[in-house]
Amino acid sequence: MRGNKTEAFKAVPHDRDAMLARAMKNADFAKIWNETDPEISALDTVLKARRKAGITQQQIARRMHTSQAAVARIEKLASGDTKTLPSMTSLKKYAAVLGFRVRIDFDPIK
Repeated sequence: MRGNKTEAFKAVPHDRDAMLARAMKNADFAKIWNETDPEISALDTVLKARRKAGITQQQIARRMHTSQAAVARIEKLASGDTKTLPSMTSLKKYAAVLGFRVRIDFDPIK
């Protein structure tokens, strides 16, 4: 804000998939990315489904009977942020709203 005038916010175009494709060309990045926990990549799949369906975080929150901030915290997992992990109940509600279910699987360590 300058003086009494309010400048309009202009969104910066961002193509996450294109950015990821460029980053994957870096061998170190690709190695770390491919070691990402399966739960994070699974949530990323659901997050993409939400965006593809055109459903906002606010709409998800209403259907889950929670706040938009709570949905944002769940979705932060897709970026690898594991500081605040959502409960299994929250993950189940989030997935159910989008027509998914949460499944836990145990794989042997290689």
